[in-house]
Amino acid sequence: MIIHGIRLEIDFSFLIFTAVIFLLRDSSIILGFFAVSTLHELGHGLALYAAGGRIGLLSLWGMGIKMQPERGLILTVKEEAAVLLAGPLSNLLLYGAVQLTAGECLFGYMNLAAAVFNLLPYGMLDGGSLLDLLQDHSVYRIIGTILKLFISVGLFAACILTDRDFFIPFCVSAIYLLRDIIIER
Repeated sequence: MIIHGIRLEIDFSFLIFTAVIFLLRDSSIILGFFAVSTLHELGHGLALYAAGGRIGLLSLWGMGIKMQPERGLILTVKEEAAVLLAGPLSNLLLYGAVQLTAGECLFGYMNLAAAVFNLLPYGMLDGGSLLDLLQDHSVYRIIGTILKLFISVGLFAACILTDRDFFIPFCVSAIYLLRDIIIER
C-alpha cells in the first residue's frame, strides 16, 4: 500500500505481536506502545527531512515500526548518526515532558524504555545501526562485539532475576544480541 508516496508494509509478526498483547494485557498498553513507536519514528522522519531525505518505507513488524529512507539517498556519517539518534532522543524528550507535566506515569516510562531499548546494539535497532556506522574501524567492531556480549549476559541474568512480566522480553533481547554476534562472524 502506498500513502503519500510512502510504501506501507504490515509484517505477519506485527499481527501476531498485537494479538498476543491483546490476550495478555490491557488495550491501553497497546495504544501506548503504538503511540510511543509512532513518536519515535516521527523523530527519525523529522531528522531525515532536515537532512534533505524522504521516507521511502514504513514497515509495521513485531518489534514496532521500522522506517527506511528513499532509495538512492546518500547521507554523511554525521547526518545518518543524527537520524538514528533522533528517534531515541524524541522518546527521552517525551519522557522528560511527561515527568514535568504529569509526573510518574506509564506513558512516560514507556518512552524511557523505548529510548533505552532502541539504543541497544542489535543490528535491527538504532544502537546496532549506529555501531555499524562505526565498524569501518576494527577497534569499534571489537568494542561492539564485547558490548553485545556483556549486554546479552546481563539480559539473561535479568531473565532469571525478574518477574514473569519481563522474562520474555529480556530472553528475546538476549537471543537477538547473540544472533547478531554469531551472524557478524
